[in-house]
Amino acid sequence: MGNYWAFRTDSENRDYFYSELKEGRLRQGWGYDVSQDLNTIRSCNKSGKFLNADQIACWRGNRKMHPNELDSIQVGDIIITPNLPDYGKWLIAEVTGGYSFKRNHKSGDYGHVLEVKLLTGDSFIHPHNIDVSAFLRGTMKTPMRLWNIRGYKSDIDKIVNTLKRNEDLSQPTPIQEKLFEIKKLSKLHLEKELKDKYNATEFEAPIFEVLKMLYGHDKVEKHAGPKEKGADFISNSNDALGVLHRNAIQVKMWFDEISAFDPLDQIELAYNSHEKIDSGIVITMGTNMTDAYKQREIALSKKLHIPIHTTLKDETLELFLKYLPDLI
Repeated sequence: MGNYWAFRTDSENRDYFYSELKEGRLRQGWGYDVSQDLNTIRSCNKSGKFLNADQIACWRGNRKMHPNELDSIQVGDIIITPNLPDYGKWLIAEVTGGYSFKRNHKSGDYGHVLEVKLLTGDSFIHPHNIDVSAFLRGTMKTPMRLWNIRGYKSDIDKIVNTLKRNEDLSQPTPIQEKLFEIKKLSKLHLEKELKDKYNATEFEAPIFEVLKMLYGHDKVEKHAGPKEKGADFISNSNDALGVLHRNAIQVKMWFDEISAFDPLDQIELAYNSHEKIDSGIVITMGTNMTDAYKQREIALSKKLHIPIHTTLKDETLELFLKYLPDLI
């Protein structure tokens, strides 16, 4: 076997990504225009030609999908896709071919394609199966689009060998199943307490504490109030090369279906009002988003040339459960 990767896809279109994987195509976003074909971008880089903002953003996140790039995905590599086919489940695939660019989704996005073979067949991997290590579960929470996980080679090889023996990995172990139920009840209780203890604007206070734990106490700027200019908070973080990234964050204590465009309008205002905003995050307690909201989010992301992500209830509660012990 070659290298090992974790590959996160758009959570809003899981059914599409899963159907494509079953046909041997692993797709990725930031591929809504032919100019974002990695072959085109790579040729521009080699010849010194100008790259537009969309191409730069695309290359930054997807460069390693091109087999001719340094430390890139190659035939024979193993890829784990967290939260596919559903939230809390994994798929695992082997790369069988090269990279190509072809869009076929109704949004016009997801044009980046790798040829793969699903090793999980029609099943999936439950992260709390006894054959899945806690270390591997931990790295799957990394908030990145694509990252190398060769440090967990032995853990992944164990999973692949188990699948080769046609053994089922889709069920948690009995004790984990009980703990999963406890976690589910904890989420329900946490949701109820948040509803009872905080109104719409008060919800910003606990979110602020969580963000400080996530990004660092001195890395989150509070802008909530009359002069927020679209951002309740702005987080600051540096990547491995020291480049500063600033996220404009909107907080909405909205439940049920998310349909209003207000937070997206606020993200656009924040982008135009604050310096160097390169992503937008809308934190909610919603259960789902309307198609109109999703399309508006995609359109705004293209317009501003930045990724925009809206969290729903499960993701928001996961953040609270992760950092709550350190907040009390």
